Amino acid sequence: MSKKIEAIVFDLDGTLINTIPDVIHALNHTLVTFGQTKIQADEIFGLIGNGADHLIRNAFKKYDVLLTEQELKSALDAYIAYYSEHPIVDTKIYPDVVTTLKQFKDDGIDLGICTNKSGSITRLVLEKLALNDLFSAISCGDEVSHPKPHAKHLFEVLNSMDANAAHTVYIGDSEVDRETAVNADITFIGVTYGYELTAKSSRHMINHFHELPAALTSLSSQGKSL
Repeated sequence: MSKKIEAIVFDLDGTLINTIPDVIHALNHTLVTFGQTKIQADEIFGLIGNGADHLIRNAFKKYDVLLTEQELKSALDAYIAYYSEHPIVDTKIYPDVVTTLKQFKDDGIDLGICTNKSGSITRLVLEKLALNDLFSAISCGDEVSHPKPHAKHLFEVLNSMDANAAHTVYIGDSEVDRETAVNADITFIGVTYGYELTAKSSRHMINHFHELPAALTSLSSQGKSL
């Protein structure tokens, strides 16, 4: 017995696009603005995945600086302002993403995004990369009361898409993404080329984006295990 996949929801950073260089640029600009030194590229990975406020708060903690709420707001404003002015300097779409997403659309599969990235930056980046028209719903961490890994964030996307959770798959590159899918009881496919997951991180994994259609076909054929 097969089960048709009607909707796919994606994480953004590390899943569809590699934003690490521009995130580092914006973060280091913020750190220097507030009297700290720049971090190195390999230090970013333990900070991302839970939104810009988490990123900034924990970056300052590396220097034993505990930001007050007002200081955090000021730093966050500086981060978003810089990022908004330099959204895709070094950001790249991962190989095969555009052609694969367009094929999904042609096949009648609805596409959405569930990300903890800020809404203003997300929409700007998607517009600059000419990706925004591919998605019927986009939900960002600062636009919801319960961001990932809370199940409500993913369900908000499904509600906007009018999608059935039983016929939906969530794709992501982090433990936060995997936890989100588990919390929502939605099938998860992890990607190993992103920022965090490895081949053993989840039951269903892909190493390249072009492997996703075959992975979905395999899932669909499993029926109840979807």
